[in-house]
Amino acid sequence: MDPADLAAELAPGRASVRAAARVLSSALRGDPGFSHVLPEPHVRRSALDAIHRVGLTDGLRHGRVLGVHDDAGVAGVAVWYPPGAYPMSTLRKLRTLGPLVPVALAHPRRTAALARLGSAVEAGLRDAVPREGAWYLEVLGVRPDAQRRGHGRRLLAPVLADADRTGASCYLETSREENVRYYEGFGFRVVGEITALRPHGPVETQMLRAPRSG
Repeated sequence: MDPADLAAELAPGRASVRAAARVLSSALRGDPGFSHVLPEPHVRRSALDAIHRVGLTDGLRHGRVLGVHDDAGVAGVAVWYPPGAYPMSTLRKLRTLGPLVPVALAHPRRTAALARLGSAVEAGLRDAVPREGAWYLEVLGVRPDAQRRGHGRRLLAPVLADADRTGASCYLETSREENVRYYEGFGFRVVGEITALRPHGPVETQMLRAPRSG
């Protein structure tokens, strides 16, 4: 891939975070996990926007936030954390959870369910990654009208290349079956399932990618 085609680091700042959060929210509005925990569309919309503002703000401080752009603005975003940087510490959560407070006050039961899912995801990460840690793809989303144009590959390529160069693994989870096949194309393999939403909700498929040499 031509270096000019790769994603670039997202510029810090409130406007950038809000624009990126809107893209992620629109991309993940139909995510099976979020749809199960947040079944009401209006609740899901406000919660996803807050969740992604939290993740983007923390990712800019402690990880790598990559973006791709087109004529309409931000087309896709990925938040990556280097080995050992995720899950967030309690202090980091307290520093960044402000956007979720209005959602929690308005929808306490949904927020509690979301928190339980988040705890299960964090526990799954700890169990699945090797002892030396792994790059964690916390979220990747492409604006619906900009999908199937190679933006996902651009958001993956820089960190996968760095991981190969340094001998680091990469980890993610997804609740979409089609995403499992997509990520397998980049060398990820299924290593487990997070079943916190069973018996009525989807599983989160855990995937790990070993570094490639040469």
